[in-house]
Amino acid sequence: MEFLATTPGRTFSVTQLLDQVWDRDGWQTPATVAEHVYRVRRKLSATGVRTPRITTVRGFGYRLDIAAQDS
Repeated sequence: MEFLATTPGRTFSVTQLLDQVWDRDGWQTPATVAEHVYRVRRKLSATGVRTPRITTVRGFGYRLDIAAQDS
């Protein structure tokens, strides 16, 4: 979340997230990113937070959207 918040609205690939957040020298896989995004979304939802929102860009990665969006 902290890394995504450095540039809201910018989409980062799963590889970029692994390199920047986990340094890719360990056991982490693309599933690591998906699991962490899932957990952060669940925690935000449980507290009633609607924005910021982590958006999945299918086939590429994730971005943090700050502005409220219509659903």
